[in-house]
Amino acid sequence: MRIRVATAVAACGAAGALLAVSLPAAADPTPTPTATSTWRPDPVIFGVSVSPDTVVLRPGESRTVTVSVNGRDLRDVTYSLSNGQVSSSGTFTVGWDDPEGTWTVRVTATGEDGRQYGASTSFTVRHEGYRTGHYRGPRDTTISGFDAAPEPVRRGRSVSLSGTLRVSGCYYVDGVAAGGRCDGPRRLEGREIGVYFLPKGSSRWQYVKTVETGWDGDFGTRVRAWRSGTWGVRFAGSGRLGASESSDYVRVIR
Repeated sequence: MRIRVATAVAACGAAGALLAVSLPAAADPTPTPTATSTWRPDPVIFGVSVSPDTVVLRPGESRTVTVSVNGRDLRDVTYSLSNGQVSSSGTFTVGWDDPEGTWTVRVTATGEDGRQYGASTSFTVRHEGYRTGHYRGPRDTTISGFDAAPEPVRRGRSVSLSGTLRVSGCYYVDGVAAGGRCDGPRRLEGREIGVYFLPKGSSRWQYVKTVETGWDGDFGTRVRAWRSGTWGVRFAGSGRLGASESSDYVRVIR
Protein backbone atom coordinates (compact mmCIF):
# COMPACT_ATOMS: atom_id res chain seq x y z
CA MET A 1 0.00 0.00 0.00
CA ARG A 2 2.74 2.44 0.74
CA ILE A 3 4.25 1.83 -2.65
CA ARG A 4 0.91 2.55 -4.36
CA VAL A 5 0.40 5.75 -2.46
CA ALA A 6 3.86 6.99 -3.28
CA THR A 7 3.34 6.16 -6.92
CA ALA A 8 0.06 8.01 -7.01
CA VAL A 9 1.59 11.06 -5.34
CA ALA A 10 4.44 11.00 -7.77
CA ALA A 11 2.05 10.73 -10.67
CA CYS A 12 0.01 13.63 -9.39
CA GLY A 13 3.16 15.71 -8.96
CA ALA A 14 4.20 14.98 -12.52
CA ALA A 15 0.78 15.91 -13.84
CA GLY A 16 0.88 19.18 -11.88
CA ALA A 17 4.26 19.97 -13.36
CA LEU A 18 2.97 19.35 -16.89
CA LEU A 19 -0.05 21.57 -16.20
CA ALA A 20 2.16 24.35 -14.94
CA VAL A 21 4.30 24.20 -18.06
CA SER A 22 1.37 24.24 -20.48
CA LEU A 23 -0.32 27.41 -19.09
CA PRO A 24 0.47 30.60 -21.18
CA ALA A 25 1.93 33.71 -19.50
CA ALA A 26 -0.58 36.55 -18.82
CA ALA A 27 -0.41 39.50 -21.30
CA ASP A 28 0.82 42.95 -20.10
CA PRO A 29 -2.35 45.10 -19.93
CA THR A 30 -0.44 48.40 -20.55
CA PRO A 31 2.11 47.97 -23.38
CA THR A 32 4.64 50.79 -23.91
CA PRO A 33 5.22 51.93 -27.56
CA THR A 34 8.82 51.81 -28.68
CA ALA A 35 8.58 54.12 -31.78
CA THR A 36 8.41 57.98 -31.60
CA SER A 37 6.66 60.09 -34.38
CA THR A 38 8.74 62.94 -36.00
CA TRP A 39 5.87 64.50 -38.06
CA ARG A 40 5.48 68.29 -37.88
CA PRO A 41 2.92 70.52 -39.62
CA ASP A 42 4.20 72.66 -42.51
CA PRO A 43 4.96 76.37 -41.93
CA VAL A 44 2.07 78.55 -43.02
CA ILE A 45 0.94 82.19 -43.28
CA PHE A 46 -2.63 82.32 -42.01
CA GLY A 47 -3.19 85.98 -42.85
CA VAL A 48 -1.80 89.52 -43.18
CA SER A 49 -3.42 92.60 -41.63
CA VAL A 50 -2.74 96.34 -41.93
CA SER A 51 -3.48 98.97 -39.28
CA PRO A 52 -5.05 101.31 -40.16
CA ASP A 53 -6.56 99.78 -43.29
CA THR A 54 -7.62 103.26 -44.45
CA VAL A 55 -5.05 106.06 -44.11
CA VAL A 56 -6.60 109.55 -44.16
CA LEU A 57 -4.08 112.36 -44.71
CA ARG A 58 -4.50 116.11 -44.41
CA PRO A 59 -2.10 118.62 -46.01
CA GLY A 60 1.47 118.08 -44.82
CA GLU A 61 0.62 115.10 -42.61
CA SER A 62 2.14 111.63 -42.49
CA ARG A 63 0.90 108.43 -40.86
CA THR A 64 2.51 105.21 -39.66
CA VAL A 65 1.16 101.99 -41.14
CA THR A 66 1.83 98.70 -39.35
CA VAL A 67 1.66 95.33 -41.08
CA SER A 68 1.16 92.17 -38.99
CA VAL A 69 1.52 88.53 -40.01
CA ASN A 70 -0.29 85.62 -38.40
CA GLY A 71 1.62 82.42 -39.15
CA ARG A 72 3.47 79.37 -37.88
CA ASP A 73 7.17 78.37 -37.97
CA LEU A 74 8.31 81.42 -39.98
CA ARG A 75 11.49 83.51 -39.88
CA ASP A 76 13.21 86.28 -41.87
CA VAL A 77 9.92 88.05 -42.68
CA THR A 78 10.15 90.89 -45.24
CA TYR A 79 7.41 93.43 -45.96
CA SER A 80 7.16 95.49 -49.17
CA LEU A 81 4.74 98.11 -50.52
CA SER A 82 3.66 98.66 -54.10
CA ASN A 83 5.56 101.97 -54.15
CA GLY A 84 8.88 100.18 -53.55
CA GLN A 85 9.28 100.63 -49.79
CA VAL A 86 10.74 97.59 -48.01
CA SER A 87 10.79 96.89 -44.27
CA SER A 88 11.88 94.07 -41.97
CA SER A 89 9.78 95.38 -39.08
CA GLY A 90 6.44 95.78 -40.86
CA THR A 91 6.28 99.53 -40.17
CA PHE A 92 5.95 102.12 -42.95
CA THR A 93 5.38 105.87 -43.19
CA VAL A 94 2.87 107.25 -45.70
CA GLY A 95 2.80 111.00 -46.34
CA TRP A 96 0.71 113.65 -48.04
CA ASP A 97 2.96 113.56 -51.11
CA ASP A 98 2.20 109.87 -51.65
CA PRO A 99 -0.59 109.09 -54.13
CA GLU A 100 -4.15 108.27 -53.17
CA GLY A 101 -5.68 104.91 -53.95
CA THR A 102 -5.20 101.24 -53.13
CA TRP A 103 -1.74 100.15 -51.96
CA THR A 104 -0.63 96.51 -52.02
CA VAL A 105 1.41 94.96 -49.19
CA ARG A 106 3.48 91.88 -50.01
CA VAL A 107 4.90 89.64 -47.27
CA THR A 108 7.60 87.01 -47.83
CA ALA A 109 9.10 84.70 -45.21
CA THR A 110 11.34 81.66 -44.86
CA GLY A 111 9.77 78.65 -43.18
CA GLU A 112 11.58 76.41 -40.72
CA ASP A 113 11.67 73.86 -43.55
CA GLY A 114 13.78 76.30 -45.63
CA ARG A 115 11.08 77.02 -48.20
CA GLN A 116 9.74 80.47 -49.13
CA TYR A 117 6.19 81.52 -48.26
CA GLY A 118 4.26 84.61 -49.32
CA ALA A 119 0.97 86.45 -48.93
CA SER A 120 -0.45 89.88 -49.71
CA THR A 121 -3.17 92.31 -48.71
CA SER A 122 -4.03 95.96 -49.38
CA PHE A 123 -4.99 99.23 -47.74
CA THR A 124 -6.33 102.58 -48.91
CA VAL A 125 -4.76 106.05 -48.85
CA ARG A 126 -7.09 109.06 -48.99
CA HIS A 127 -6.41 112.81 -48.99
CA GLU A 128 -8.64 115.30 -47.22
CA GLY A 129 -8.50 119.04 -46.54
CA TYR A 130 -7.79 120.51 -49.98
CA ARG A 131 -10.62 121.67 -52.14
CA THR A 132 -10.64 123.69 -55.30
CA GLY A 133 -11.19 127.43 -55.08
CA HIS A 134 -13.94 129.39 -56.78
CA TYR A 135 -13.31 127.80 -60.16
CA ARG A 136 -15.99 125.11 -60.63
CA GLY A 137 -14.85 123.60 -63.92
CA PRO A 138 -12.76 120.47 -64.40
CA ARG A 139 -9.25 120.53 -63.05
CA ASP A 140 -6.39 120.58 -65.53
CA THR A 141 -4.52 117.38 -66.25
CA THR A 142 -1.25 116.79 -68.02
CA ILE A 143 0.60 113.84 -69.52
CA SER A 144 4.20 114.36 -68.52
CA GLY A 145 7.36 112.65 -69.67
CA PHE A 146 5.74 111.00 -72.68
CA ASP A 147 8.32 109.22 -74.81
CA ALA A 148 8.32 106.89 -77.82
CA ALA A 149 11.59 104.96 -78.03
CA PRO A 150 13.83 103.99 -79.66
CA GLU A 151 14.05 106.60 -82.37
CA PRO A 152 14.91 105.93 -85.11
CA VAL A 153 13.67 102.33 -85.20
CA ARG A 154 13.91 99.62 -87.83
CA ARG A 155 10.76 98.73 -89.71
CA GLY A 156 8.67 96.10 -87.91
CA ARG A 157 10.44 96.51 -84.59
CA SER A 158 8.73 97.44 -81.32
CA VAL A 159 8.45 100.95 -79.94
CA SER A 160 7.88 101.56 -76.23
CA LEU A 161 5.41 104.29 -75.26
CA SER A 162 5.42 105.58 -71.68
CA GLY A 163 4.34 108.58 -69.64
CA THR A 164 2.57 109.78 -66.49
CA LEU A 165 -0.91 111.25 -66.07
CA ARG A 166 -1.18 114.02 -63.46
CA VAL A 167 -3.81 116.42 -62.21
CA SER A 168 -2.61 119.92 -61.36
CA GLY A 169 -3.90 123.24 -60.13
CA CYS A 170 -3.96 125.56 -57.15
CA TYR A 171 -5.92 124.55 -54.10
CA TYR A 172 -7.40 126.13 -50.99
CA VAL A 173 -6.70 124.67 -47.57
CA ASP A 174 -9.86 124.23 -45.47
CA GLY A 175 -11.56 126.99 -47.44
CA VAL A 176 -8.84 129.56 -46.73
CA ALA A 177 -6.57 130.72 -49.53
CA ALA A 178 -3.10 129.26 -49.04
CA GLY A 179 -1.26 132.50 -49.77
CA GLY A 180 -0.98 131.79 -53.47
CA ARG A 181 0.67 128.47 -52.72
CA CYS A 182 -0.12 125.74 -55.25
CA ASP A 183 -0.45 122.08 -54.53
CA GLY A 184 1.94 120.10 -56.74
CA PRO A 185 0.58 117.86 -59.49
CA ARG A 186 -0.85 114.58 -58.22
CA ARG A 187 -0.73 111.35 -60.16
CA LEU A 188 -3.96 109.76 -61.35
CA GLU A 189 -4.56 106.03 -60.96
CA GLY A 190 -6.81 103.76 -63.01
CA ARG A 191 -7.49 106.19 -65.89
CA GLU A 192 -7.79 105.13 -69.52
CA ILE A 193 -5.26 106.49 -72.01
CA GLY A 194 -5.97 106.18 -75.72
CA VAL A 195 -3.04 105.42 -78.05
CA TYR A 196 -3.09 106.84 -81.60
CA PHE A 197 -0.82 106.99 -84.65
CA LEU A 198 -0.53 109.72 -87.29
CA PRO A 199 1.40 108.45 -90.36
CA LYS A 200 3.87 110.85 -91.93
CA GLY A 201 2.15 112.94 -94.61
CA SER A 202 -1.35 112.18 -93.29
CA SER A 203 -3.79 114.39 -91.39
CA ARG A 204 -5.88 111.57 -89.92
CA TRP A 205 -5.10 109.93 -86.60
CA GLN A 206 -5.56 106.17 -86.33
CA TYR A 207 -6.75 104.57 -83.08
CA VAL A 208 -4.40 101.79 -81.89
CA LYS A 209 -5.36 100.69 -78.37
CA THR A 210 -6.28 101.78 -74.84
CA VAL A 211 -4.06 101.39 -71.77
CA GLU A 212 -4.67 102.16 -68.09
CA THR A 213 -2.57 104.13 -65.62
CA GLY A 214 -1.09 102.33 -62.62
CA TRP A 215 -1.28 103.28 -58.94
CA ASP A 216 1.40 105.94 -59.52
CA GLY A 217 -0.18 107.44 -62.64
CA ASP A 218 2.36 105.80 -64.94
CA PHE A 219 1.36 103.99 -68.12
CA GLY A 220 3.26 102.10 -70.77
CA THR A 221 2.79 99.84 -73.76
CA ARG A 222 4.61 98.48 -76.83
CA VAL A 223 3.58 98.92 -80.46
CA ARG A 224 4.99 97.86 -83.85
CA ALA A 225 6.46 100.57 -86.07
CA TRP A 226 5.91 99.99 -89.79
CA ARG A 227 6.29 103.55 -91.05
CA SER A 228 7.47 106.93 -89.83
CA GLY A 229 4.94 109.05 -88.00
CA THR A 230 3.76 110.53 -84.74
CA TRP A 231 2.61 108.44 -81.78
CA GLY A 232 0.08 110.21 -79.60
CA VAL A 233 -1.64 109.50 -76.29
CA ARG A 234 -4.81 111.16 -75.00
CA PHE A 235 -6.74 111.28 -71.74
CA ALA A 236 -10.34 112.14 -72.62
CA GLY A 237 -11.10 113.69 -69.23
CA SER A 238 -14.32 113.57 -67.22
CA GLY A 239 -16.75 115.93 -65.51
CA ARG A 240 -14.13 116.76 -62.86
CA LEU A 241 -10.94 116.33 -64.86
CA GLY A 242 -9.89 118.08 -68.04
CA ALA A 243 -8.55 116.30 -71.11
CA SER A 244 -4.84 116.17 -71.96
CA GLU A 245 -2.62 114.70 -74.64
CA SER A 246 0.98 114.35 -75.74
CA SER A 247 2.86 113.04 -78.77
CA ASP A 248 6.28 112.03 -80.05
CA TYR A 249 7.59 111.52 -83.60
CA VAL A 250 9.41 108.30 -84.56
CA ARG A 251 11.37 107.83 -87.78
CA VAL A 252 11.33 104.30 -89.23
CA ILE A 253 14.33 103.05 -91.18
CA ARG A 254 14.84 99.88 -93.20
